[in-house]
Amino acid sequence: MKYKLIASAIAAGVLSSSPVHAVAIATASMTGFNYTLVDQNLADGITPAISFTDERSSVFATAQGSFGAFVSDSAISWFTPVQAAVTSPRGAASAGVTTTSASATSTLSATGNPGSADFTQGRASPVQASFTITPNTAIIFSFVFDGSASTSLGRIGTDDEVAQASASIFVSIAESSGGQNLSAFRDVSARYVQTGNAFAGETRSFSGVVQLAYANLSSSSVNGFFYAAVLADSQSALPVPEPEGWVLMTSGLIGLGLWLRSRSAQA
Repeated sequence: MKYKLIASAIAAGVLSSSPVHAVAIATASMTGFNYTLVDQNLADGITPAISFTDERSSVFATAQGSFGAFVSDSAISWFTPVQAAVTSPRGAASAGVTTTSASATSTLSATGNPGSADFTQGRASPVQASFTITPNTAIIFSFVFDGSASTSLGRIGTDDEVAQASASIFVSIAESSGGQNLSAFRDVSARYVQTGNAFAGETRSFSGVVQLAYANLSSSSVNGFFYAAVLADSQSALPVPEPEGWVLMTSGLIGLGLWLRSRSAQA
C-alpha cells in the first residue's frame, strides 16, 4: 500500500508539472487609405497632379523555427484581393488585401519549457507604386491603423515571448540634388509585465490615423516611389518539450511500475 501511495504521488507530480501554454498573438489592419494634393503656389498656374505607374498589392506570411515555410503573392493593381496563409506545428500567420482594406495576423503557441526561439509573421501592402508629382505640390498620405498584441505568459526564466503589430508608410524621392527618403511608423507591442520575481503576459492595442506628407517645392516635376503596409509579428523562446524529454519521463514511470509489481509479487 505504501508503494502504491508513492507511485500515485509521483504520477500526480508529473501531471501537475506539465508545461503551461504560452500564446503570442498580433493583428494589424489598414482601412480608409487616401491621399490629398495641396497647391503650394497658387500664382504659378499649375494644377496640382500626381500620376502613378507600376501599381501593386502584395502579401507575405511565414512561420519559422521548429517548422519553416512562407507564402507570398501579389497583384498588379491597388487594393486587388490577394491572400497568403501558412501554418506550422507551433503557430500560423496570414495576410490579405481586399478592395478596401489590408490585414495581417500572427499566432505562435508554445509551452513553458526554455529553448530556441520561433516566430511567425504576416505582412500586407495594399498600395505601392512609382509616381510623378507636379511642381510646387504637396501630397498627404493617410490611413486608419488598428493593431493589437498580446502574450499569455510573457517570460519564464530568461526566455520570453513577444507580439507586435505595426503600420508604415515609406516615400522615396529622386531629385537632381540627390533625393530623400521619408517614413512614418506606428506600432503596438506586448512582451511581459513584472511584479517582484513573477512575470505575466500583457495585452495592448491602438487605433488611429497614420499620415505622411511630402512637398515638392521645386519648379520641376519629381519622381518617386511609395508603399504602405501593415505587419503582425509573434516570437517566442518557450518551445514545445523535446521528444526525448517525454521518452525519459515515460520510461521512468514504466520502470517504477515494474518495480512496484515485483515488490507486490515478493510480498
